[in-house]
This record gives sequence, structure tokens and C-alpha cells, in this order.
Amino acid sequence: MRKYSLYAIVLGVFVVSILIIGFLINLLVISHKQDLIQSAINEKIKMAETIRETIASPSWLYRMSVLGDLDKGLIIGLSRFEDINFIRIVKASREIYQSTFEKEIGTIIDDPDIARTIESGMPVVKDQVFNNENIKVLIYPGYENQTIWIGFSLRGVQILMKEVLLRYLFIACSIFILLGFAMIIILRNIVDPIKKITRSCEDVKRGNLDIELGTGWKTEIGELAETFNEMIKDIKESRSKLEEAKDVLEIRVRARTQELQDLANSLEGQVKERTNDLREKIKQLEVFNHLAIDRELKMAKLKEEIKELEKELEKK
Repeated sequence: MRKYSLYAIVLGVFVVSILIIGFLINLLVISHKQDLIQSAINEKIKMAETIRETIASPSWLYRMSVLGDLDKGLIIGLSRFEDINFIRIVKASREIYQSTFEKEIGTIIDDPDIARTIESGMPVVKDQVFNNENIKVLIYPGYENQTIWIGFSLRGVQILMKEVLLRYLFIACSIFILLGFAMIIILRNIVDPIKKITRSCEDVKRGNLDIELGTGWKTEIGELAETFNEMIKDIKESRSKLEEAKDVLEIRVRARTQELQDLANSLEGQVKERTNDLREKIKQLEVFNHLAIDRELKMAKLKEEIKELEKELEKK
């Protein structure tokens, strides 16, 4: 079974957490940027609506008929906002009717978005380069098939985004520091003690019982270390009792062996004594048997002699 290091696991969790936090912060930054851009677009839409309603009002038309070029003053006044690059009023024929730049007045703009905006009645927002700067251009449907063009810079959005980015970076660094402290605490208070306990268990497995773990950890690890020390103490006592029992058993075995040896020697002596007695009796029996045989032979011979004497007496 494959084993994984706790250090690698904790480090992996730390790295994954950093990646997730970085990804979330990136999403937040992008979302915030989009919100700021959309807020700037909405602001310019309201400005375009104000221009259209102002131009379309009867009082404005009356003033223009009396004073003339009044709408030009309106456009120039509104274009003084910091992020405004230009404001134009373009006719359906694509001719620039009014502009913050006098040289543009009367020129033709070849842009299909003019007809599209007039036909749909919906504003169009697109990117454009103006004076070597990337800007946004709002084309808004105006009065009597006119279109109101507002070119505006995103410098303010970029400045705000820098502040937001710095804020998010500060938050991210704070989170990373907290995660680093958390990882160090976990490594010192959990992983390192577990490693020490593991090494101690390996020493015990090799037969070394002269081990005692520190119990300074004020967590379950400290309780585990105390339990480990008590277990080692119990093992030592059990081994000591086992060695004492072994010594006693060896003494008893030697004593019993000596008793059996003495008994065997005693039995051997008795067997030898009995064997000698039997041999002596066998000898006596052999002598008695020999005497008995001689007696029988003599009796048989005596009987033959008696028979011969009887025969001689009969003859006489």
C-alpha cells in the first residue's frame, strides 16, 4: 500500500489553498472591473439621454431658433468632464452635425453602427483607439434619427482598479500569511509529534524500550504521548516479570532435572543389585539342577543293580 508523507499532504493543501484563493481573487478583480466599466457606461448612457431630452424639448428648440449653436455649447460644456474624450451628434446621413472638435463638423463617418443604432433604437458600445489611447465609444439613438456619440476614457476605472487590486493583494497576502502560520502550527503541533511517535514505535519494534516521549503538547497528541509512555512502562514491567518467571522456571527445571538424575542413578543401582541377586540365584539353581541330575542318574544305576541282583537270586 502506497504511503503519503504528512508534510507533502499539508504542503499540497497549502498550495491548493493558495491557487484557489488566487483564482477567486482574480475572479473578483475581473468582476469588479466589469462592474466599474458597466457603471461608467451607464453614466454615459444617462448623459446621452440628458442630451437627447434636452435637444428634443420645446424650450430648447425655441432657444436654438433664437440664439443658434446652443447645442454646441451644451456638448462643449459636457465634454469638460475629466473622462470625456469627445461628444458628437451624427445625422442618419453619417454627417457630423455637432462635435467638441470643430474640424470634425460636416465630415462623414463611415460606420455601420449608425444605421444599426437608429434602426434598433438600442445603444451600441464598442472599443476604439483615440489619440493612441484605448477608449470606449457609446453610440446612442438621438432626436430625429440622429445619434449621440460619447467617447470616454477608462483611466478612472484603471486608477480605481489599481486601488482595488492593491486592496485584494493586501487581503491575499494576509490570507497567505495566516495560512503559512496555520501550516507551521500544524507541522509543529501535529505532524512533528506524530513523526516522533512513529519513530519511537519503530524503536520499540526493534526491542529498544528505553524511550520516553515528551508530553508538553496541550492537545490530543500530548494524551497520545502519555498513553505511549504508559504502554512502554507496562511493557517494561511485563518483560521484567517475564524474565523473573523465566529465571524461576529455569531454577525449578534444574532442580527437577537433578531429582530425576538422582532417581535414575538410584534406580540404576537397584537394578544392578537385583541383577546380581538374580545371577547368584541362577548359579544356585544351576548347581541344584546339576546335583538333581546326578542323583537321578545314581538312582537309575542303583535300580539297575537291584534288578540284576534279583535276577541272580532267582537263578539260584
